[in-house]
Amino acid sequence: MPYSPLGRGFLTGALDPSTLGEKDFRRTNPRFAGEAGEANEKIAQTVREVADRLGATPAQVALAWVYAQAERLGVAVATIPGTRSPARLEQNAAALELTRDAEALAALDPLSDQVRGERYAPAHTAEVAQG
Repeated sequence: MPYSPLGRGFLTGALDPSTLGEKDFRRTNPRFAGEAGEANEKIAQTVREVADRLGATPAQVALAWVYAQAERLGVAVATIPGTRSPARLEQNAAALELTRDAEALAALDPLSDQVRGERYAPAHTAEVAQG
């Protein structure tokens, strides 16, 4: 089960790290800050470009890529993208129907190796470890 398949909103195309509230833990997330944030923005840009070409949302493209990994891995894949919005839930479910052509997969497949920054800041890692 993929953890945080939309990258905490990063792959939806709607997240602007400079607008995060004081209490939003993503504000101190290493993947959103500094050089890592800049490098990871290129990943989000590629996802947006593929989405534009396919007539889909960036979130749908990200989820469709995760679903495409089932064939490669030989195991079933299920995602649980968090949302509070029924409309977003419907958009996310529509990712199951998105056609993943060879051009899209060729653009998306190498992106996971390009992610920069730790998943959590050290203080948050300690909190997660404590349960």
